[in-house]
Amino acid sequence: MKKRFIASTWLSLLLLSVSLPSCVDKEYDFSKIDHKIHQQKSIVRFKDPIPFPTPIFYAYGTTDHKGNGDFTLTLQETPDGFLLGNLELPMSNESRAYASKADMSATIISDIPYELEATISAVEYEPPQEDVVFPFRPLAGVTVTPDHIRIIPGKEIPVSVSFTSGSAFHCETIALKLKTDIQTLDLNENQEISFKDLKISFPEGVDIL
Repeated sequence: MKKRFIASTWLSLLLLSVSLPSCVDKEYDFSKIDHKIHQQKSIVRFKDPIPFPTPIFYAYGTTDHKGNGDFTLTLQETPDGFLLGNLELPMSNESRAYASKADMSATIISDIPYELEATISAVEYEPPQEDVVFPFRPLAGVTVTPDHIRIIPGKEIPVSVSFTSGSAFHCETIALKLKTDIQTLDLNENQEISFKDLKISFPEGVDIL
């Protein structure tokens, strides 16, 4: 009786092993698998302090060098002021990061001897056209709060900005478009805008494609 039980068990296992391949659908399309990796409450921290080149290197003006690093910069006029230039900050070290909410906090320090107004927006890189100095375009549908800040020379300016959207947007770069009320500026090449305690966070997580 014991021998028949063993033989019966072995036969059952053999039939099971033969039938297993039929459980796999040979027509299954593996390309439909979602390859996104979701990181909950992702935070990108940057070393303190982070020096950024003075935004005059991104300026849209005419430069008249005086020597010893001094120069005069004549800016282009716009409907709401004179455009000094653009400054960009990385939002993520991942090239394909998407989120519906992002927060930026930092302290801005400027030794450029003029008060500046910065318009803040989330932007995405696009191939530059001819004569385009700043090859980024604003992302549609992203609400920035606040979207303007004042940068006062010689003062530490704490900044806390939120970026929200009804759908996930590509988290690539934050742009600060800098304007002044003065058309001709006397500057030195050693003057700059710098950031400390810079942090980018994604409170609802981020999808990395």
